Amino acid sequence: MNGHFFFLLLFITSCSFGTKPLQFGQSTKADIVSNQGQPQKTELIKSNLEILVFENDQKYQLTDDVLTHYWRNPEGEEKFLSFWKKKFENCLTEKITIEDQRHVAGLYELKCQEMGLSVIYSEGNDFIERVVEYEAR
Repeated sequence: MNGHFFFLLLFITSCSFGTKPLQFGQSTKADIVSNQGQPQKTELIKSNLEILVFENDQKYQLTDDVLTHYWRNPEGEEKFLSFWKKKFENCLTEKITIEDQRHVAGLYELKCQEMGLSVIYSEGNDFIERVVEYEAR
């Protein structure tokens, strides 16, 4: 009986020591690695700007070793622009043309700073290519 109690106690205490959620403006590279494991690759954009790339094209952007942005692929209904328009209906949104040379022409970002969310999509396609999360304002 004592052996069962020991394993139950061990299980309960191990559950309470789980990884803490990542937070924009607070989490560091060490927090991300502790939470997600080692990245598949690291991209140094500037001396203080780094992107960690993980499986499924998940990317974490760090500025001065602090998490600022997270990119991921959309899942389920998130793949449709109509989902995001409904989600953002009570939010002041901004539509931005992406004119970065690294991206295909005709991409747009629909941004809701209040929620800390943006989506990247092609005009006329209505399918979301990426979801971007950042600190809400």
